[in-house]
Amino acid sequence: MHYVLVLMGAAIVAILICVVVVATGRGGEMAYFPNDYAPPDLGALAATDVALLRPPTALWGYNMQATDEALSGIASALSARDVRIASLERQLAELRAAARTGQDQSRKTPGELGRRDPDH
Repeated sequence: MHYVLVLMGAAIVAILICVVVVATGRGGEMAYFPNDYAPPDLGALAATDVALLRPPTALWGYNMQATDEALSGIASALSARDVRIASLERQLAELRAAARTGQDQSRKTPGELGRRDPDH
């Protein structure tokens, strides 16, 4: 009966040693498994898409990888939209400036058109 206690003690010590070795990182790494979720489809992004976005949940809160991918997609869509808006605003300003100079040119008499304008 005494050998059973010694065997149980040896088993407990072996388990504790294994736990310490794994906890210190010497037991190798766990394999990475991708999550089981459909990636968010954020094609043409609208405000309602962002308001209705519900990333998949995890054990506590939202699935971090899916949420990060969705937020990254939203950020890139907003960046592309900002670039497009800035480009269109620049083009509009150029067209307005050209229209103003065209109106200024149309107001001049034919004799004034041949002269250099000191303002330009």
